[in-house]
Amino acid sequence: MGGGLFDAYRPIDLTPHLGALPYSPRPTDKDPQSPYPFYMQRRNHGIEGSLVTKQLDDIENLGKPDLERVLLTYRIGGYEHDIFTVQDVIHNTHEFLENTIGNIRGPMFEGICRTVIRELLDRKGVRWVRFSDDHKRDHYTIIPSNEYEIKTIIYPNAVVLEKLRGEDGREYMEAMTDLDGLFECEYGGQSHTIVAEAKSGNWEFNYKKLARSVFTPLHHLLKNDRMAYVMFSTQERTLHRYQLTRTQIQRLPEEIRRIIPESRIVHRLNPQSVALYRTLQSRGIDLAIFTGNETRGELDRAAKFLINIYKQYQNRPIGEFEAVVSDSMERTIIKEGNATPRIEYILNPETGEYKKITHGSDIIRRLQEAVQAQPVDIDI
Repeated sequence: MGGGLFDAYRPIDLTPHLGALPYSPRPTDKDPQSPYPFYMQRRNHGIEGSLVTKQLDDIENLGKPDLERVLLTYRIGGYEHDIFTVQDVIHNTHEFLENTIGNIRGPMFEGICRTVIRELLDRKGVRWVRFSDDHKRDHYTIIPSNEYEIKTIIYPNAVVLEKLRGEDGREYMEAMTDLDGLFECEYGGQSHTIVAEAKSGNWEFNYKKLARSVFTPLHHLLKNDRMAYVMFSTQERTLHRYQLTRTQIQRLPEEIRRIIPESRIVHRLNPQSVALYRTLQSRGIDLAIFTGNETRGELDRAAKFLINIYKQYQNRPIGEFEAVVSDSMERTIIKEGNATPRIEYILNPETGEYKKITHGSDIIRRLQEAVQAQPVDIDI
């Protein structure tokens, strides 16, 4: 299947030439797993970028409203892409503390993922279709139907919604899953939809759920689009270094030997990555597995910088900004002078699924205590 945006990144199956080999994350393992298909990463994204921290009083932030001051960017070439602003830090679902640094690393990695993919697609010369207008990117409904809707939240984040009917006969929308990135463009005379997932930590996949909650709705709403899934992760979570022997290289076809480096070290997909690739391939969905350029130490240093900014703002009066009341299951935003939010979904962090909820007296009580104000209905 040619003509895809990610053909140049499709994993190469070396199993027909080398056979199934034991998979071992470390060459020194004495007890490797049973033989497993050998898929090699063809190439990484090739985008060179770096994280850049910004002080509140940097020249770029002078004159900006407090909440819009930029704290962290991702620099590619001579251009910097915003990753975190003050608003992102103080309105996050998690507190920015040393013991929650993993929760900071995740959104940071998602921001890098989205920036790299946009840059990659721009370099390929794609024509943006649905999201070419900056003013129509956020809170945008993509082709509603009688069964599904997909809405961007803050582009390119999106949520997949399913239309259901309650016991009272009334229809309602329930979120099936959220997407770290959703892109639609034209390339090679064809429309393409790209779903991006960023994982900086452990990742496990329910492959049937991925097909049902993501690609079944997408195929239903965008029947003529070619689908691609981009997994953006750290190298240790998706790949492992494997040094081919000279004898093994001699068994490979010439077109594959040409791309083997002199070191003979290649990046082999781990069992999870192979299962993901095969599942999507069987459904005609392209897959690219990319890894970030940043080390764990670089991500943690940037996270600690954001933690220091967060601590500065903890001493500000709550009425000075919007207030956030959150725990591991829900996010509720209230604006100054208002204490009754509209809450649509709660997120189960273990499954990644959302569930629709209604206003609850306990939530309102906690919000009233947080802002010490009388409730006023608002629509967020």
